[in-house]
Amino acid sequence: MVIRPILRPVPPLHPGNVQVSLPKFPYEAHTHLSPSAPAGSRFSRQGLQASEQERMYHSSAILLPDGALLVSGSNPNKDVTFTRWGTSYEVEKFYPLWYSQPRPEVTGFPESLSYGGDSWNMTYTPKDSTLDPSSIKLVVIRTGFSTHGMNMGQRFLELATSYTKMEATGEITMHISQMPPNANIFQPGPAMIFFVENGIPSIGKVSCLLRSEPVQIANVQLIMVGSGQIETQPILAASVLPGSAVIVAGQTPVASNESVTAATGPAATAQAVIASTGAASAGLSAPLLALPFALFALAATLL
Repeated sequence: MVIRPILRPVPPLHPGNVQVSLPKFPYEAHTHLSPSAPAGSRFSRQGLQASEQERMYHSSAILLPDGALLVSGSNPNKDVTFTRWGTSYEVEKFYPLWYSQPRPEVTGFPESLSYGGDSWNMTYTPKDSTLDPSSIKLVVIRTGFSTHGMNMGQRFLELATSYTKMEATGEITMHISQMPPNANIFQPGPAMIFFVENGIPSIGKVSCLLRSEPVQIANVQLIMVGSGQIETQPILAASVLPGSAVIVAGQTPVASNESVTAATGPAATAQAVIASTGAASAGLSAPLLALPFALFALAATLL
C-alpha cells in the first residue's frame, strides 16, 4: 500500500469523463463544494490538484479526524484485473485548502451526548480577541460506510449554540445543545465532533455509541452518544439555550433577549427554532452524499 499526497495539475473537464463501467476519460480532477456560495458557483477546482490515480466505480473516500480525506479504490471491472483501468492498491491523502491553517485548540468536550437533555458549555479564548463568536460552530459528522463512489449512512449536524463573551479578556463560553431529541435525525453510531472557528476545524474528537466510558486510542477520545444499543433511544426534552451576550466591565451586558432551541424535525430538513438576531446558531441536519471521484463532501462541509 502506498500513501502519498495528491500532486498533479487539474485537467480540464471532458464530456466523456462521467462514466462508470466503460470509461474513456477517467475523472482525476477534484471539486470543492461551498454550500453557502451563490447558486452557479458552488463547485470549484481553484487551488486543487488532481490525483495521480484514476478513481472510478470501486473508489471510496473517507474523512479523517484531522480533516484530510483518505482516498482509495479504482477499477470499474467486476473483479481484480491488470488490464487497462486495472486494480490499484494505492491510497492517497487529500488535504483541503485550509489544512495548514492554525487550528483552534479546545478542550472540554463531554464524555457523552444524549438525544435532548441539558446543554453543556465550552470555554475558549481565541488567539484573535476580535473574533466574532457567532462564527463558531460545533458540528457532528458521521463518515458512513464508503464504497462504490458514495458514503452510505453519512450525516452532518450542526449543534445549536449561543455564547457569552468577556470583552476584557476575549474569553468565550459557548453554550451548546445535546443532539436533537429525535434519534432518526442522527442515528446511533460512531461520529466525530469538530469545533469550527471561521471555517477552520479543530482536530476531530471521535464519539462512539459502542462503549459506556471514554477510551483513549492514539490521542482520539471515544465517547458515548445515546444508549449504545440498537433499540428505542431515551429521548429528553430539548434544552433552551441562553441568549448570546457580550459582557463589558462596568456596563450592562449586551445580550439577545431571546433563546434558541435544538432541532426536533424530520431527518433531512431538521431546523432549530432561531429566535436570536444572529446571536445563536441552529441545529441543522442533512444526509450527505460523498462522491470520492469529485471529493466535494465532508471536508467542504466543515466550512
